[in-house]
Amino acid sequence: VPPWALGIRPRTLAMVAGAVGLMVLRAVLHRPAPVVGASWMVVVAMAGSWSSILAVWELCFLVVDFCGQAVDNFGAEIMMAEELEGLVSRFNVLAAVVRRAGFMLEVPLLVMTQSCVLVLGLVATRFIYGELTEEDFAMVANVGLIVLMVFWLFSSMAVVNLKMDRLPALLTARNFGYEIDHDKQCAVIDLQACDAGLKMLNVRVDRRTILKVVYYCVAVCGVTLPRLLGDA
Repeated sequence: VPPWALGIRPRTLAMVAGAVGLMVLRAVLHRPAPVVGASWMVVVAMAGSWSSILAVWELCFLVVDFCGQAVDNFGAEIMMAEELEGLVSRFNVLAAVVRRAGFMLEVPLLVMTQSCVLVLGLVATRFIYGELTEEDFAMVANVGLIVLMVFWLFSSMAVVNLKMDRLPALLTARNFGYEIDHDKQCAVIDLQACDAGLKMLNVRVDRRTILKVVYYCVAVCGVTLPRLLGDA
């Protein structure tokens, strides 16, 4: 079993347990309808939706875990290398793979985040005009779990980028037999100038960026919602 696949089972089980709990909550909150088995139809529809969401999320996580494992392997290769030759070319291959992986992750992450924003906006509008129902609370719970999944994925991407940032320092610490090694200095500068990593819309994903996004979201909600509630 590859090391990057060891975390699949507990991670997937945690999200599946959360999705099942939300399905049960949705079935409980669903009012009895004239159609027999309407609650079970809702549960089946939610099960299909969550199966698709969890499958896409797991595939995205596998891509991120693969990138993290590739960076770890290259770091180990730097520590075991006896000469500098070939390291820069292999790093360029690693950077291209990680960059391509970032492009693959853009669309599913954007779809999940924008869908969450849309649903939360609709629920907030209903909340402002006093039209909330029990089903809306179940919808917010579903969106909350998706937001948690996306945040978890972004955090893992930030860890991969942090590992990428430490590769130049790791190469600097190596001694290839020269007190002043100009070739090594050039290689380190090349690694730093490459700016390789996982990006979203050409923005590098790191912990600082995640905190900024969370701060801006909280600030906008804290400023906008009180004014809307005051005008409603």
